[in-house]
Amino acid sequence: MGALPELTAANQATALHLLASGGCNGSDWNEDPQPLPYGYMRRLVHLLASVGADLEAKDRLHQATPLSWAAWFGCFDGVRCMLEVRQTTTHRVRWEDANAGRQ
Repeated sequence: MGALPELTAANQATALHLLASGGCNGSDWNEDPQPLPYGYMRRLVHLLASVGADLEAKDRLHQATPLSWAAWFGCFDGVRCMLEVRQTTTHRVRWEDANAGRQ
């Protein structure tokens, strides 16, 4: 699915970049995050990951991932969400690989 969903901003950041960074757009590295409440952010991040959003997508301008954006902007809930979804996704893939062919 590529860089789903990809935004048309000049830096080509994804929705995950914006969510994880608390809405910061990446063009102003001194911007203050204004994140969604953690529960909403978590649901949206997991939803995007479940439909194929690339957790390691890098924006064009800074070559940074959503997790990097969250850390840079000090959006601790974004860091937490990105680490959680990466762990959940990795665990699910490993479980599916381990159980492939067992039916």
